[in-house]
Amino acid sequence: MVPYHPASNGIAKRTIRVLTSSVHAMLTDSRLPKSLWVEAFNTATYIQNRMLTSVLDGHMPYDMVYGIKPNLANLHVFSAPCAIVKLV
Repeated sequence: MVPYHPASNGIAKRTIRVLTSSVHAMLTDSRLPKSLWVEAFNTATYIQNRMLTSVLDGHMPYDMVYGIKPNLANLHVFSAPCAIVKLV
């Protein structure tokens, strides 16, 4: 094993496993194709960064980085119907 190699970091492995499980659940529940895996992963990461965590004494990672609470009003169900609007 290589010392200080990212793959040996247990916290990183657990975080990636949680995000990957979230992606699988989101794609399965929404019946969307696996080609949208990257978008689902980005969404799972976005949500994870806005969840309270005991590691940060009940704060959100977003709150700790930016010093303000995130606006959660723009969260929608993954795969919710949407319309593409041409902006002029």
